Amino acid sequence: MSSRVDDLRRITRWRLRAQLLHPTSASDPVDAVRHLLALQGQDHGGVLLSAALRAPGSSTAAVSAALESGRLIRSWPLRGTLHLLSPDDVAWMLDLTGDREVRASATIHAQRGLDDAVLAAAERVILAELAGGARTRPELFAALERAGIDPAGQRGYNILVWLALRQRLVVAAPSGKQQSFRAFEHAVPDPRRLERDDALGELARRYFRGHGPATERDLAHWSGLPLTDVRRGIAVAGDTLTRLAIDDTEYLIAPDVLDVVDPAPPVLLLPGFDEYLLGYADRSAALDPAHADAVVPGRNGMFRATVVRDGRVVALWRRRETRAGFTIEVEPLPGARQPASRALAASVDALGRALGAPARLARSED
Repeated sequence: MSSRVDDLRRITRWRLRAQLLHPTSASDPVDAVRHLLALQGQDHGGVLLSAALRAPGSSTAAVSAALESGRLIRSWPLRGTLHLLSPDDVAWMLDLTGDREVRASATIHAQRGLDDAVLAAAERVILAELAGGARTRPELFAALERAGIDPAGQRGYNILVWLALRQRLVVAAPSGKQQSFRAFEHAVPDPRRLERDDALGELARRYFRGHGPATERDLAHWSGLPLTDVRRGIAVAGDTLTRLAIDDTEYLIAPDVLDVVDPAPPVLLLPGFDEYLLGYADRSAALDPAHADAVVPGRNGMFRATVVRDGRVVALWRRRETRAGFTIEVEPLPGARQPASRALAASVDALGRALGAPARLARSED
């Protein structure tokens, strides 16, 4: 019988491969995003980095260019949380999840005075604005105010998310530092629709291909769908997935991930909301529970950037912008085995390439 340490190492090695972190094999960031299906994207700079790190030779600028061209978009297809994804996937995913999230938001809408009449009026105003092209959030809020609809106190944000869930708009490339929106019909002119069973099977197949090995509960957590839907999707996916028993737990994975044994992975510097942690309900394979409070201080949902050695989170990192590029400060986690200096320096160099500017480790005198 294998030890718990061996089990964790096998899980993290396979996940690194499934997530395109080792080896990084996507042809470009768009291919990487499609492979993972969706990347959590409320931290705009972080999700640009997550996509860039999975495509050799890519950069956050290349991901931004994909957003500018419309090859990537952002919306709320999972758990009512903003994600980066391909326009080819947004319609069928929202067909699965959108109505459920709209129903879940009914209480907060009522508390904020967003009844059916207000929402319908807001929809007319916003869509009229977007008919002329992309608009920033302040521009849309100003239009609401002119129509007598108060966007203050999160009301405007709730309206925009409601419209996204109903496939009326998407989040486009930012305009300067402002979030920008486009009409859904302009961003997704030929939406891909699937029958519900086919969509559940597609969700299961794509999730486990890009995140496996993972459990059915991991997928339920990631998607926000009930286990009954997840189990139906796994059944529809059939033999496109392989089942593994590890430490008395059943995992699912794409068969081709099992076919290759990769050398020891490099040290990775990942942004705070990267799928390597966010993609699972149970994160213990990569994150020692004793370090969870350090990574998510106060369990407030705000994930700090992590240093990953041999598949495990061993430190935290932050960056400071300088005239020459970036200085990277690393904070080791107590009791975690730290990477060798040369390996850490190589990962900082890789981070700099992805960010498009030189990066160096902070020295004690910094």
